[in-house]
Order: sequence, then structure tokens, then C-alpha cells
Amino acid sequence: MNQEEIGKMIKKIRIEHHLSQTLFAHKLGVSPQAVSKWENGKNLPDISTLQEMKKQFSIPIDEILEGTFQRKNHKKMKFCILLLLILVIFIGVFFFLRFHNENFEFNELISTNTDFKVLGSVVRTNDRTSLMIHDVMYTGNDEDIVYEELHCTLYEEKNNEKTKITSCESGENSTLTEYLKNLKMRMDHYEVNCTMFTETNLFIEIDTISHNKTITYKIPIEISDSSCD
Repeated sequence: MNQEEIGKMIKKIRIEHHLSQTLFAHKLGVSPQAVSKWENGKNLPDISTLQEMKKQFSIPIDEILEGTFQRKNHKKMKFCILLLLILVIFIGVFFFLRFHNENFEFNELISTNTDFKVLGSVVRTNDRTSLMIHDVMYTGNDEDIVYEELHCTLYEEKNNEKTKITSCESGENSTLTEYLKNLKMRMDHYEVNCTMFTETNLFIEIDTISHNKTITYKIPIEISDSSCD
């Protein structure tokens, strides 16, 4: 136990709380002279004073005696820990209520178009279906052609009627390969079941425009698992 280090610690606690020696002494029920002697390493507070110091400033006695106080605000730390605990509980309850008793099923998406490779998935729960297309890659022979405009749309076709579901960002002055690098599609809450694959046709149309001439690529989308119903 080093009196000088303890004195420095007491001074640090006082300064941290923006108190003069007189006000600090008043809080502890001692004289300002006693505080001055502590801070100069000439004397030590007795155990009852240390306990009062702990009560007033929320600093453990062992930290004062060991000189380990490092600008800690214990009340603030306790509040932060409590807030974090409440947040964790809230998130846990939210996800429990949101997904409790839901059965997740995952299916991969594929395409029968040999010029394109599609990477995607269908996620199904008890009350919704989400379709995500992560990547569409062109594997054809015209990968060096630069098109003035490129457009991409996801359609559903049923009874010879084509319905637009969603579209992606258009491109300009780009090859088909470069354009598709950033192509992503997502569709939430489409159907509870997989009727979009069993009763309708789902496909992507990519329009490429150059010199006022439009070439359209049609990419059928199918689900890899035939048991989806």
C-alpha cells in the first residue's frame, strides 16, 4: 500500500467529480486539511471515511487502496449494462414471436436457358414466401458487345397473360456480362406456397438495345426441388 499512490487516487476522484478540497471534505465529513494531507501522501483516511467515499462516489475501496481507478463512471457503466440487457431481451422476444413455430424451407433456383446461369433461392415459412436472385451470369458468345441500354424485369405468366413482378436497375454502355454483375432481385410475401412454380411460369427478361435494335433474352426460372407445392 503506497500512501502517495493512494493520495493521487483520492485527488483523481475529487477532480473527476469537479469538487474543491473543501466541498470534497464536506461530503466526507472531514476537514479540508485532512483531504490535503491525503492527496500529498502524508496521511491516509480511516476505514469509515473510505466507506463513505465508496458510498458517495461509487468507487470500490480496493480500487482506492490499489490505485486502479481509471476514470470509471460506475453509475454510467451500470446503466449501459442494464440498457444492453434490455435490448438483448427485446431482440430475443421479437425474434421468438416473429419466427416461433415457423418451419423454414429452402429451395434453390435454376434456369433451363443454357446462355445464363442463375443463382438464387426460395425461402418459405408458414405464412410467406420470399424469392431472392443473387446472381445471373451470362455464358453466351456475345460477351464483348457493348450495349447502349440494358433493362431487366422479372415476370410471371399465367394463362398466356404476362405480369410484371419486379425490375432491376437499368444499365448504359455496358456489356451484358458487366451489367449482370450487379443484378440482384428480391420478392417478399409472394405466395404462401409454390404456386408460382407449379401453376405459372416465372422468368427474367433482359432487353439489350444498340443502334435502335432491341434483343430480348428470356430466362425461365425453376425451383430445383420438385416437391415444392
